[in-house]
Amino acid sequence: MHRLLKRQLRRYFPDGLPESEELAAFVNSVNDSYNNFSCDEAILGHSLDISSQELNERNDTLNSLLDALPDTCIWVDEFEVIRDIRLGQQLDGLFSAADKFKCIDDIALLKGQHSFRSYLLSCRKNNRPERHECQLTLGNEQIFIETRFSPLKNMQVLVVFRDITMRKVVERLKNAALEESQRSGKQLQELINGAPIGIMLIDNTFNVIMVNSYASAHLGMATNELLGQRCDAFIEPAFRKQYLSAIGQCFSCNDSACESRFDVSMCSPRNAPFAAELACSTFNHGGRLVLTQAFTDISARKQMEKELRRLAQTDPLTGVANRRFFITRGQAAFDSSKQSGHSLSLLAMDLDHFKSINDSYGHAIGDEVLKCFCRTLETVVGKDALIGRFGGEEFTLLLPDIDKTGAESIAAKVLDGVTQQRIETAKGNLGFTTSIGIASLNEADSHLESLLNLADARLYRAKHGGRNCYCSGD
Repeated sequence: MHRLLKRQLRRYFPDGLPESEELAAFVNSVNDSYNNFSCDEAILGHSLDISSQELNERNDTLNSLLDALPDTCIWVDEFEVIRDIRLGQQLDGLFSAADKFKCIDDIALLKGQHSFRSYLLSCRKNNRPERHECQLTLGNEQIFIETRFSPLKNMQVLVVFRDITMRKVVERLKNAALEESQRSGKQLQELINGAPIGIMLIDNTFNVIMVNSYASAHLGMATNELLGQRCDAFIEPAFRKQYLSAIGQCFSCNDSACESRFDVSMCSPRNAPFAAELACSTFNHGGRLVLTQAFTDISARKQMEKELRRLAQTDPLTGVANRRFFITRGQAAFDSSKQSGHSLSLLAMDLDHFKSINDSYGHAIGDEVLKCFCRTLETVVGKDALIGRFGGEEFTLLLPDIDKTGAESIAAKVLDGVTQQRIETAKGNLGFTTSIGIASLNEADSHLESLLNLADARLYRAKHGGRNCYCSGD
């Protein structure tokens, strides 16, 4: 009998329990509750330990990615204090490590920059990203900065500073070309060849009439091969409709200046496709409207953004979906199945005696068991199925277009596949099992949570039924 229950019984029945079947049943029920509470408390404590370790590992990874960014960024809290500074290579000298934990009003660079504070407040108020440009004095030089404000939790804001001085220089050069409309084609060619970005001039029939050296080298084609080509020939098919619409709108502005900026995937017959940021604008050259198309290769940035999204959506140990991403995707699949009338099932799974595995073999072996379990699930249901880790040894599997009978068949395959797995340890080969609860769409209301709760309840029935089995009914 649980020690806390014994203490309470001695307090109220010092001479021993009276003879009563009802009282005995009540005492047994309370004793079971105490024991379950102790077990749940131990499981919760272990889960918190694992969650803390995973959080630290994820923070380390995110910090490494932020340190690799070429741009400078600062983290401003709700009191306008800089909590963190990441110094990028492109803006060396904009801030220093000594500026950390200072109020933005105490930073010499930002003093008198009232627009900066107003952008900061606007970002907080509207809770949406903002992008602005400003001119600052760094040393004896005037530089142009693009500032991107991104709202975070608790009224904090991440501000990223990007040096766009070169872009402004190019724009000034283009304006100079506008004012000197009599400048010869040779002079214009020399002008754009000096730009550190790709530039293509396009006429109103969408043909390339001039390119700079950077564009020629990046597309892997000689200048004479590029001239006369349709401009959309260098845009991946998936982006051509958006691209042609954008430049068509620029030309429709006629004599008035028109600008457009967007991301596409560029290509050429000789070089592999690459992600590019396009900036298009029109000007009058030699009495005709011409479009300037400037591009920069942003493949590295896109790859970093993809990696950040992956980290935000997956469990770092097993590579399956984390709880937040699983619920987001799962609710969408749930709503779609409800609307279309298609089947959908969900499996809640928990590794049996996982605490004993960690205690006996260590957490490193426990991690190998978790990864082995996920690979087994992928083998049974395929990598396209949505597998989620909800914490510790708890996993969930979403099965669109699968009814309860099909889900039971998959659960049986999972049980069989798991029992065949072995992990090599210093103490010999280690086997493990799992328990499964099954719930189907027709048993739930309008929310994924009801399906999760039902599957979870049946999981615990499977646990109490002897483990290494599944439960699909009450």
